[in-house]
Amino acid sequence: MRRFSAALGLSRGSATAMADRLVRLGLVQRRLNERDRREVQLEPTLAGISMAQQAENRRELAVRALARRFDEGRMVPLGDCVLELIQLLGESAEEVEASPTDPA
Repeated sequence: MRRFSAALGLSRGSATAMADRLVRLGLVQRRLNERDRREVQLEPTLAGISMAQQAENRRELAVRALARRFDEGRMVPLGDCVLELIQLLGESAEEVEASPTDPA
């Protein structure tokens, strides 16, 4: 749960509550780590994978619809900005993963 909470930027308690809701909705299942029984792993169910794919498809359609509003001359600078933003967000995510989020 530690990595899950860090990835979401949530306390362990909030991440556990979110995991509980996802389990109740049938989107993920909990599984004990065979090597370390204290650790619980979350795995997507088929329903969870399907929902994630549907969300990704909707996001892709929305991005394509937005992209059609820009002419080619504006797309290159926009693409450069997006790539820079992705890099900055990746660096931020690494910083979050490296810092403790919840001492409990």
